[in-house]
Amino acid sequence: MLPTGKEDWLEFWFRNHLLAPFPELYARREETEDGGRRLGYLSLPDLIRSKETEWDDDWSDVRLLEEILDGRNLARARVGAGRIQALSQLRSRRGFERAEAAGLFAASADLLEAIQQAAHPVTCAYLPPFAPSARIAPARVGCGKRASASRSQFRPTSRCGRGGATRLSTRVQNCRPS
Repeated sequence: MLPTGKEDWLEFWFRNHLLAPFPELYARREETEDGGRRLGYLSLPDLIRSKETEWDDDWSDVRLLEEILDGRNLARARVGAGRIQALSQLRSRRGFERAEAAGLFAASADLLEAIQQAAHPVTCAYLPPFAPSARIAPARVGCGKRASASRSQFRPTSRCGRGGATRLSTRVQNCRPS
């Protein structure tokens, strides 16, 4: 029972079709200390993946968890590899707005490398408009689909900081600079 009086359930899985096998999850676990004991739990990216179900409540959780993950990554995005990692893993509108406000899109070499490393479709849709010189080539993605967008299809209808987040005129499965 939660302090609010609402019942809450803890889920335990023997197997979950959304997640990697236990040894991989365990290797990526996050740990904290509570009452002198080390507690391990799913890494934030794995928790997000576990919530990608048909349940509306889970998708509300995903949106919040993606903002938290972006905040963590952006906090480490001071220079070089940290900046590239943060940009290549951005997933939330708030994360993109924070990255733009911090000037992280100004370093074109880092941005091009982040586009190359990006794997999530949202990241691949948001980043290219910030790198107008990038030539985007289709790339294979985990689901087996190919992106069919050319560079000209990555036209933002607005930019972050000027009327909201960048909206694109196409849906993209994945992209890589060529």
